[in-house]
Amino acid sequence: MRVGIIGCGRIAQVHLSALRALPWVEVVGICDANEEAARNTAQRFGVEKTYTSADDLLRQAEPQAVHILTPPHTHAALARRAIEAECHVLVEKPLTMEVAEAEELCTLAAQKRVSLCVDHNRLFDPVVKKARAMVRAGKIGHVIAVDAYQGFQRQALLDSAARGTPQDALEAFYNLAIHPAYLQLAFLGHVRHIEVVGRKTGRLGGDFPEECSVLMEGEHALGHLRFSVDIQPYLNAVHIYGTEGSLFLNLNTMTMVSHTASRLPKLIQKGAYNLIESWQLLTAAVRNTTLMAMRRLTTYPGIAEVIRRFYTSLEQGMPPPVTGEEGCEAVRLLDIIYSQAGHGTDSEESINKVANHAGHGLLRVVR
Repeated sequence: MRVGIIGCGRIAQVHLSALRALPWVEVVGICDANEEAARNTAQRFGVEKTYTSADDLLRQAEPQAVHILTPPHTHAALARRAIEAECHVLVEKPLTMEVAEAEELCTLAAQKRVSLCVDHNRLFDPVVKKARAMVRAGKIGHVIAVDAYQGFQRQALLDSAARGTPQDALEAFYNLAIHPAYLQLAFLGHVRHIEVVGRKTGRLGGDFPEECSVLMEGEHALGHLRFSVDIQPYLNAVHIYGTEGSLFLNLNTMTMVSHTASRLPKLIQKGAYNLIESWQLLTAAVRNTTLMAMRRLTTYPGIAEVIRRFYTSLEQGMPPPVTGEEGCEAVRLLDIIYSQAGHGTDSEESINKVANHAGHGLLRVVR
């Protein structure tokens, strides 16, 4: 399988390292507008051809699959060109910054009969895979609610906002906020109702509030999604509540604490829960440290898993691990959150967006 890489930022190193582990894949070209970045990346990974134009890469290297690893606002145009060249496409998250662009890519991929995959990598992190398997097996009963929290490295986000425009800060937000959005969808199913409350602190500028809480009703459970720029240290976490237990996933430390319903006396339960949590965290810390020492646990384990599954799906003629439609739905969720929190539900733009989303039967806003 001939593969082209578009974009030589930090995440490209992760993709190229994962591709090295697939013997049936050959990287035939690397592209970046920065010629030096393309050349340095190619040299590091032993790739012969470099390009500064995506069109040149597609025309001259003739890849069968392309990875789009550029900033989010460029995803739509680059993915469109690759699909039109009849390449399978793996796009970094988020799929696009606009719902209409995401829908267009899905339609075009179907017309060209190529696979469109989105790197929703946290779905394939070890702790999330384990949690999803436990939920499917009924280990915590029926899921009642899911809380997801996305914190931000405040100074990095503030620096990004200071260097650029409010649109740059919004792009940085979308780039991270997409993670808890698709995690919620994985457990909730289609979101039927959504309500957003936001509070601006003025740190970032622009329309979107730095503190934001989202309440959702999904097909299977209720969801609470929270974003915070100001709460430090930042945390990325998911808490899943079921009728017979709960799971708490810390995605920064790759640890999970599980509790199941107990018939012990309440006083004993309090002590037992502390012991259970401590033991689970200790064993997880030892396991993760051992795996890191053996270089079997990387910074982005989910990305390598998405890539492996993507190319396996191509060989087997199966759907990708994350479909374009799933990527589109996550963008749609973020778009409507932004419509409410960023512009207020009374604005004409927000009302139009709400009506558009409701027409898809995926989201209906309660005001």
